[in-house]
Amino acid sequence: MILRGQTRGARGALPWLLGAVLCVALGTGPARPVQAAEAPPDGWKGAKFRMSVEEVRALFPGLETTLDSGEPKDAVESVPRLVYLEKKGVSVLDQEGCTVRFQFAADQLYFINFHCPNAKGSLKPLLTKRYGDPTLYAAGVSYWQGMDWGVAAGDDVPSFGFYDRQLDKLVQQAMLRALDEQTRARIQAALQQQIEEARRKAGSATAPAGKAGAEGEAPSAAAGSAGADSPAGSKPARAPN
Repeated sequence: MILRGQTRGARGALPWLLGAVLCVALGTGPARPVQAAEAPPDGWKGAKFRMSVEEVRALFPGLETTLDSGEPKDAVESVPRLVYLEKKGVSVLDQEGCTVRFQFAADQLYFINFHCPNAKGSLKPLLTKRYGDPTLYAAGVSYWQGMDWGVAAGDDVPSFGFYDRQLDKLVQQAMLRALDEQTRARIQAALQQQIEEARRKAGSATAPAGKAGAEGEAPSAAAGSAGADSPAGSKPARAPN
């Protein structure tokens, strides 16, 4: 993962609709989206987009924190603090036993995700009855977009979400930047390891074998000792998971 912190349980393996709306973040949607038949909501049951974590907690006692990425460690780290709060056993779209997940970025609610395991397949037909035909379709996900808020539902999973279009786009852009930074860090670590390995091999090939044999040491011992304080001699650097 690109986030610091821990999650409780195998949340990433759940068939949740991504709290990301990548086609919006990547600009693949229409410049002027067609309005849904009914305007997408600006929240759910009193929880409005851009509310803080504490404001939403006050509305829904007993929310479970399933993700808290922590504050960014420095100004370079581009992903804001992400917090996910969940509550099981809610009703939505006449479906019982659903789980709602409130997603916050920098202490602002930007996505409300619903997973209804008792539903038979996609909830897209129920959403179409309420919001009309989707205004956008991409990568197996249907979108009903208003000017400020949107609704998204997958074709093959009983999940859907309400989202703040502007905030969701900013979060996804930050995640993509962080992914680029992580990739660069991995490439730099791999190159450094290759350089150190080449130095060790070069030192092994040029060391005086006779002297090393007399002292009972392998020809590359000196190079290995010098490498103890180098990146190759310590634990290899790696990007956070």
